[in-house]
Amino acid sequence: MFALVASEPAAAAVFAAAAAVLGGHDPRDLVRQGEAVIHRNDVAQVLCCTAALAAWAVIGPAAPRPLAIAGYSAGEVPAWAVAGIIDVKTAFHLVARRAGLMDEETHEPCGLAAIVGL
Repeated sequence: MFALVASEPAAAAVFAAAAAVLGGHDPRDLVRQGEAVIHRNDVAQVLCCTAALAAWAVIGPAAPRPLAIAGYSAGEVPAWAVAGIIDVKTAFHLVARRAGLMDEETHEPCGLAAIVGL
């Protein structure tokens, strides 16, 4: 998940901010622990945010200034950070809180499904 940015110095602060909301666990280590860990909502949403923000930390300084930025679902939070509306630390706190609230309101086992190739 982080193969292209894991060792990039520009992404170090993003990984540190993510670890702060993951109980001190480095997201680069969590992605190697298997599906039981990374598919937990409280972890998955933070990992998705980490992937977006780490990639932007690496390519953003060399990229032209975007005219628009968007994100879908939990991706809207890192989009706000990329747009400069919130900082990276706030983005991680928001996405962690978002995941926590979703978990609090999920009282029965549930999952997602997708239909591909229609």
